[in-house]
Amino acid sequence: YYLATGTSITSRTQLKKDLKSCIIAATDNKIPFITGSAFTAGSCEHLTIVADLVKEIAAENNIHFKLAVISADVDKEYALAKLRNGKIKAVNKGIPDLRAKDINNSVKIVAQMGVDPFIQALEAGADVIIAGRACDTAVIASYPIWKGADWGLALHMAKIAECGALCCVPGGSDMMFAYLRKDHFVLDPPAEYQRTLPMTVAAHTFYEQGTPSYIYEPDGFVDVTQSEFTAESERTVRVCNSRFKKTPYTLKLEGAALQGYRTISICGVRDPIFINILDSHTDMITDRIKQLYKNNYILQFRKYGKNGVMGDLEPQPFLERYEMCVIVDVVCSTQKKADDICKMAQAMMRHFPYPGRKATAANIALPYSPSEISCGPVYQWSIYHLAEETDPLKLFPIHLEEV
Repeated sequence: YYLATGTSITSRTQLKKDLKSCIIAATDNKIPFITGSAFTAGSCEHLTIVADLVKEIAAENNIHFKLAVISADVDKEYALAKLRNGKIKAVNKGIPDLRAKDINNSVKIVAQMGVDPFIQALEAGADVIIAGRACDTAVIASYPIWKGADWGLALHMAKIAECGALCCVPGGSDMMFAYLRKDHFVLDPPAEYQRTLPMTVAAHTFYEQGTPSYIYEPDGFVDVTQSEFTAESERTVRVCNSRFKKTPYTLKLEGAALQGYRTISICGVRDPIFINILDSHTDMITDRIKQLYKNNYILQFRKYGKNGVMGDLEPQPFLERYEMCVIVDVVCSTQKKADDICKMAQAMMRHFPYPGRKATAANIALPYSPSEISCGPVYQWSIYHLAEETDPLKLFPIHLEEV
């Protein structure tokens, strides 16, 4: 038995509460507690936050254990060397080839660790493992693989269990019991109002996968083309025949670059005449802003109630509407400049005339004061690529300490 989970972005207070329940339960039952992708991104800053919370919990509850902290940060020189040697490729065809510029512009680079660093920490006697960026499956599959379980079944089980009760009816954020046997695994939701079905478990196998046939991991892939999903009871599902196939080892590198600073203004629109000419109105404002601010900014009008979610892909663009929300969205090189452009664009939205207008102002309603909201720095993907690596432990140093 072991307890594995991810640590998602939430408040520090809530995260500490969740960790406390898990760590006390694990130490009371003398079973390992494993978590990865600390605070979701799993960089060294996030790892430190979670590790400090774990130590606070231990001190406040007078519990003792061996703690392993596994970092996943990647040095730029490592990525540049891999690029020079032709050892980096895009995750899929839709992603551009990586450039040295992308690496140098990244403010943070992490690698997704597989099962090996977790197994090394378990070998070292760790009771609690807090890891940086990691494959979701590795967090759950590492312990049974360490114990000699079948790789295909362990990784497939982990793929389902990492989302807890999301594969249940009804779905939700509840937990999941997963029992791994020699030739199958069983999923058993602990919440009495939920049940798993062969269809829902099979469907969740495809979750976040580029192909329905394979689950790709650093060591290889799980072939699920022959997997069988069978109802073992009214609430549980048995899965078998998932096969692991080894390939040359790769690690996914993830990097983020600073795009700029964002300011938004939220505008309510109620006049049906204005709604009907809104696209041409915002086009006119965009042109005016270009005359005032030459470059180095991004201005968007997000029109919720008219293609706000789907944009140009919206299949029903001519639905009748009586009110809309328009978000003036500006990203610029500095926060002040983003504030200035957003303020100007919103003022034009508010005051510029349009055909058929019967008033002299107040085209929009503003729910907040001040009406411009500075959102701070904005980041974008700079690296989402696979690096060839022969040593699965190279990028993931492990710090052990008695807590």
